[in-house]
Formats: sequence, C-alpha cells, structure tokens
Amino acid sequence: MRRIFACAIASIALLGPASADGPHDSFKIGNWIGGYFTKDADSTFSHCAAWVSYPASGITLYVTINAQGQWNLAFQNDRWQLVPGQAIPVDLTFDGIGPVRVYAIPPNNTLAVVSMPGNSALMKQFMDAQGMQAFAQGNLFGFNLEGTLPLMRALISCVKKQVPSISLKDPEAQSSTSAGHPQRARSS
Repeated sequence: MRRIFACAIASIALLGPASADGPHDSFKIGNWIGGYFTKDADSTFSHCAAWVSYPASGITLYVTINAQGQWNLAFQNDRWQLVPGQAIPVDLTFDGIGPVRVYAIPPNNTLAVVSMPGNSALMKQFMDAQGMQAFAQGNLFGFNLEGTLPLMRALISCVKKQVPSISLKDPEAQSSTSAGHPQRARSS
C-alpha cells in the first residue's frame, strides 16, 4: 500500500509515470500530512508533498513542490476512471468567490493534476481561502483548506532542506494582501 501511495505522489509531482520512495521527515500541519520523496532509481530528491483525505467523497487532496520550485494541486480517488492525458476542465471556487477555471491532467485513471504556478492568482487564492469547492464532470466536491499558509511554508522549508541552492519566496509575500483582497487572520 505504501508503494502505491508513493507512486501516486510521484505521478503528481512529475505528471507522468514515476516511482518514488517516501515520505521522509514526515510532518503534520492541521489535517495535512507531508514529507519529502526521493527517486527510486538513484535515491535523489524528487519533491515535497502534503495531503489530506476526505472520506465522505473518497478524495485525497495533494499539494506538491518539486526541486525546480514547481507547484501542483491534485485530486485522487480510487473509484475514478479518468483518461490519462485528457484535460479535464475544473471550476474552483474559494470561500464562495469564483469560479476560477483550471485544467487538470490525469497521469493515470485515478488522479487529476493541476499546475499551480507559485506567483499565480490560483496560488494566492488557495493559500488565503478557508474552503474550496471543485466542480468537474458534473460533480461538486468541497474541501476544508485550514492551515494552507503554514502548510506552504512547511513545503518550502522541506524543499530548501533538500535543495539549499533553490530560491523560493515566503508564501505570505504572495498572499492576498498583494492581490487587493482582505487577508484572513493568520496564526503564528
């Protein structure tokens, strides 16, 4: 089971078939669990990831960042029968504001991956929201996003420990204050 989970995480980070070992140096922030993963082939660093499961819908929500600083948001459900490589339009609503149209690319039949550029409006909304709804293929799914700012900081720290030369900005510098939206209360 751990091997299947690690392969799902690797697929998210790399958008393709992959093998990874982990998580290593696991951490927990709220309901999120995370850590870093290494490539099976040579044990070099692959990416850092965090995930939270939503048993009512059967969906696991993932956030990943790789060694190049590329972020992904992904949705996984073992009951899905997606077509690998076929883009899926997804409308995301954050705290009732939106929708924002994104496209998820399935690397396999149970996983849908959305690229989330670090300086994008999507990233800002994800970090600042308390909740997110995703509407795709006629289905509406709800997600509690508590703790996303500390989560993003933990993922950045995770990558920096493995790739000290990488330059990544603190996620708060990209938060809603720069987008002109009211900022939610943050705990230190």
